[in-house]
Amino acid sequence: LRWPKDASPREAEQLARYCCPHCGVELDDTHKPRMLAEFRFKPYERRPDGEYIPSSRELDHHHRSFWISGFFSPWLTFGDLARELCGAYRSGDVGKVQSTINTQFGELWRTRGERPELEDVLTHRQDYERGYSRPHGVQFVTLGVDVQQDRLYWVARGWGCEQAPMESWLLDYGELHGSTDYDEVYQALERLIRDVHLGVLTAWIDSGYKPGITFSRPDHAIYSFCRRSGGRAFPTKGYQTRPVPVQGKLQDVTIGGRTIRDGVRLYLLDTTFFKSWLYSRIRSDLEELPDCWHLPRDITEDYGRQVVAEEVVQKASGQLHFHCPRSRQNHYLDAEVCATAAAYAHLQQHRIEPLGAPQEPQRALPEPAGAQLGRRGSQGFQRRGLV
Repeated sequence: LRWPKDASPREAEQLARYCCPHCGVELDDTHKPRMLAEFRFKPYERRPDGEYIPSSRELDHHHRSFWISGFFSPWLTFGDLARELCGAYRSGDVGKVQSTINTQFGELWRTRGERPELEDVLTHRQDYERGYSRPHGVQFVTLGVDVQQDRLYWVARGWGCEQAPMESWLLDYGELHGSTDYDEVYQALERLIRDVHLGVLTAWIDSGYKPGITFSRPDHAIYSFCRRSGGRAFPTKGYQTRPVPVQGKLQDVTIGGRTIRDGVRLYLLDTTFFKSWLYSRIRSDLEELPDCWHLPRDITEDYGRQVVAEEVVQKASGQLHFHCPRSRQNHYLDAEVCATAAAYAHLQQHRIEPLGAPQEPQRALPEPAGAQLGRRGSQGFQRRGLV
């Protein structure tokens, strides 16, 4: 429903048009009788990523449910709806806007939340590059992985405590392409975890996307991979709220048709806790506080936009809720949550100390003349009787 910008409610009533979201054609109330006479209900299916797409498959349910738009009413014109909504917007009363959206249009209302901007992310760039560079201060590295249908998104983040606890440096990130129903993409992930140059201590993998599809493979692909990793990779499952930020539990795993009781350790994450922590680091005032969340100078805008894709909405109860609009991707944010949770859990059990300022390499002292005479090949015997 469109009307001219800055129009009054009365002008919106006179000039409003209903625009087709597919072809963009503008319709007025003269078209409405034909629209109501010839409309058809079309079934939709929800994809795993939350998007609704038209479906042609036969529904096997005993009951049908229909969601009727306010535009369907034969007693309300497009102008009537535009006048009501324009007036609600101009009033500045969020409650009135919500009431109009709910009752007049028959649509859901969602409060638009806050989130950091891309510029907030870019201010954290430092003078190092992605890849195998290891900035001073990094003491261990965690890998976070987000699983999608056709690829794995991953981030490798180094951790230290030079300026503050849990100071971190993004070392590298990327995508491993391949169907996550099959083993090839997990073999690539295993090579990444075992890369000695990257030096990953532990990898935490979001297992929520693939709970197990029996017609594709009988086992849970991520559980099976973590079971084979020898204690270097662990599955995770995120929740809006948890009693503690990280909690581990033993999980049964099916491999080759055989169920192994307590075969893998699953970590349950309070994603609101870790996303709030990340957003606070991204938004930190770098003029007042030291930068403790570092990025390489060559990060892409795609990474930056994904890390701040979700909006923070405060419910009536005061509880925070993170919501990702369908038009945005948040895979690197989810991967960062896994990497951060892995570091958090490690630091609960292992204490680290600041490394201090980098030291200049010491020059080797020249050996005394004749010292070489006391050596015998490569046996490493001590020199004796030489002055």
